[in-house]
Amino acid sequence: MTLPRPPRLPDSPEERAILHQRAQLLARTNQDATPNIQTEPLLHVLLGTEAHYGIPYRFIEEIILPGFITPVPNTPALIAGLINLHGQLLAIIDVNYLFFKQKLILSNETRIVVVHGAGMSAGILVESVEGKELYQPDQLTISIYSGSPHIHGIHQGRIAVLNVDILLTDIANTNKNR
Repeated sequence: MTLPRPPRLPDSPEERAILHQRAQLLARTNQDATPNIQTEPLLHVLLGTEAHYGIPYRFIEEIILPGFITPVPNTPALIAGLINLHGQLLAIIDVNYLFFKQKLILSNETRIVVVHGAGMSAGILVESVEGKELYQPDQLTISIYSGSPHIHGIHQGRIAVLNVDILLTDIANTNKNR
């Protein structure tokens, strides 16, 4: 029984140059076939029963149960109050009031999404957390709802992506002016 001969490896400089050119061409073709699409995860949340919002993961610190929120007199209506989180006072924002002028009614599904942006942290009160989705920031569409500076754009025609930096900056400036 004779064993098959192994394939002959290129040993001349010309043959190696041809293989090197082919390898470069194949590598370039594979890179061109997969476009560089930038996607980011976002947390899909509900305000009320039908208002779908997204919070980009890069702003989220944690998600917690509401517990007891202490109301603070003489603050804007969109500030639901304060909580003690890990020994620090954290302002809780009722974005439902910001967008719909109605306070969010707490339920078993209500959560506080702790975010950090514009050099500060705050909690965003949401009706419920629906899950995680990937979105492409440069593919967000503009609609009448994204006319607000607090909305970065609309993902898949149904999820308004919050602009956390502007939201927190505006709330901080509102409190300074009082």
